[in-house]
Amino acid sequence: MINQLKNCLNSEPENTIILCGAGISRDKPSEIPTAIETIKAYLDVSLNLSENILFQNLYKQYIEQILNKVRFEVFFSLVKRYFDKKLESLITILNKQHSNTIHYLLADFIFKGGIVWTTNFDLLIEKAYHELFSEILEPVIDYQNTFFEVNSKYHKMHGSLDLKNQQKNMNIAVTIETIAYETYFFNKNKDRYFQRKKMMHNRNLIVLGYSGSDDFDIVPFLNDCIPKQVFWINHKPNKIEEENVIEQKISKKFSFKINF
Repeated sequence: MINQLKNCLNSEPENTIILCGAGISRDKPSEIPTAIETIKAYLDVSLNLSENILFQNLYKQYIEQILNKVRFEVFFSLVKRYFDKKLESLITILNKQHSNTIHYLLADFIFKGGIVWTTNFDLLIEKAYHELFSEILEPVIDYQNTFFEVNSKYHKMHGSLDLKNQQKNMNIAVTIETIAYETYFFNKNKDRYFQRKKMMHNRNLIVLGYSGSDDFDIVPFLNDCIPKQVFWINHKPNKIEEENVIEQKISKKFSFKINF
């Protein structure tokens, strides 16, 4: 399996798609928290700032249920609605300056003709690409585009930070709110959906650092695709329950090769 994976990355980059999630940005020096970790960090800060005893007791009693059952998008859509309209707290968490080894590998993969789709908002792949090749890597931001750009090698499926234009950072807030209510543009634009499905057909798919938690758009899409072969590499080693969750969510009509 490892040799097949290496062959996809080195010999067949143009025939391979990498779908990556928050797990790729956990390692040092990036250290961006996962969705659950971000929610907990936000609640911890809120708890420290609050002098309300009832709130503190509710937090201690229900924190595990919140982390296990509340989706990232739903949580931050409520934060946006009632506390932080521009989601500045979330943007601060995501605005990390240092790429890690995985970001550099993905940047090199794109440069060689590979295709990367990511659910991440951060700019660390772009930073790595610029450091390696002294060129600007312009992503296609799915929510902002009304058509599918077939020739693009880098797609950000849930939005992106844009530190040059703070107003554009509102696309994160808009995307999170629409995802929370399951009306995301990804599934609303049928031309985009079928173009992406066509691109996936008979290509190798490597899933990297992605939990499979996006039941509203990406997981249903994967169930509707027929890639050549799939390598699912999870960022949580020795977690059998993670494998079970993935197998329950993903259709068995093609074989997944899950590596932990």
